[in-house]
Amino acid sequence: MKNLEQILPESTPPNIKMMENQRGKNTTERSFRTITDASVHSPETASLGDRADELEKASRAIVGNPELEKLVIKGFLSRGNVLLYAELTNRITEACISLSDAEIDSVVEKFKRTLRSKAAEYALEFGLTGKQLENLQTGRWNDRDPGRELNPLGIKSVVHFVRARKKLHAISPQTFPAFYFENYLDAQHKIDLVEVLEGAEGMIVNLIQIKSHEYNPEDIKNITQSHRDWADEFTTDLESYEKNFSVEPNDSPKFREFFEKVDNITDVLVDVLTGEVEPNKNLLCEKLGIGNLPKIEQIWILENYLPIVREDLGAMISGGLIDAENAEKISAIISDLEKQLEKVRNHRKNLNGVSEIHSLCTVGERVVSDVVIFKAKREGERKAIRVEK
Repeated sequence: MKNLEQILPESTPPNIKMMENQRGKNTTERSFRTITDASVHSPETASLGDRADELEKASRAIVGNPELEKLVIKGFLSRGNVLLYAELTNRITEACISLSDAEIDSVVEKFKRTLRSKAAEYALEFGLTGKQLENLQTGRWNDRDPGRELNPLGIKSVVHFVRARKKLHAISPQTFPAFYFENYLDAQHKIDLVEVLEGAEGMIVNLIQIKSHEYNPEDIKNITQSHRDWADEFTTDLESYEKNFSVEPNDSPKFREFFEKVDNITDVLVDVLTGEVEPNKNLLCEKLGIGNLPKIEQIWILENYLPIVREDLGAMISGGLIDAENAEKISAIISDLEKQLEKVRNHRKNLNGVSEIHSLCTVGERVVSDVVIFKAKREGERKAIRVEK
């Protein structure tokens, strides 16, 4: 009989990005890394050969890896930078996702032991003080928070949760077959993993915090509030984000009247070709009367009326009103504008709306709290997410 992993579909999960408002800055797209369901295997059902391969792969990725070791050094030199620690644990967890508990303990211990053996080497490279060298040699990575070191318990809790949840994904086809994570969200907003589902009203996003021990009520309250703060204060609604790409000008009837008269477009094209300046995109936009408009309004007008300009150029060519050389110049300018519009369309086409965001607290694989922290009351309130399938 085939086990669960053998019957799971090998589908490729989409890439996702959440749109974020950076205080005092423009909206940005926060990209997530993935742990795909297809990459997660249970050591209990794997063959001895497969288990040996997984252990060897994880050991190569972790033990003696200078990139991971330097995250530790930089972490305690920066007085316990939590972002560096989040990156370290996330990368190690990802590499250990198919290992047994005992194998995870072994790999993490080997990583620490190897790092301690290279303490003198890193002391020279980073100019560590005597106390810092002593801390590195003894495994005390952070004076202010001695407990802040690589804890295999936390790694195993995430691993157990992912494996258990993978079984639910197998019977819930609306769930994307992957978990998503991002170091900043882990460090600053207590979000270990993100899970995405396709709901009837839009995407559903689960923000997940995973612990290796039981929570007290205050812990759950604080974590849920941290998740809510991110959803409320940083995520962007889809309606607002789409306005970054294209907005109809207030005087759009004036442009409709202008563009729908063939003589107007003919005069513009002749004016562009007979002027003192070499024909270019900016000159064409200026002659069309949109050069001083905001880019997002220019894009709206070009999306609606550039095909008319292209059509009128064709009529001028077929009517002998423009020679081949000048026709090629104008056609090249229109092609450049069409490519610019295509980039905008491509950037916009994978946008979706998030209708619900949940805050989940778990102990290992067990969910102990599931709170809806955002629910769109109307379509325009949905949060912006890019889903690239």
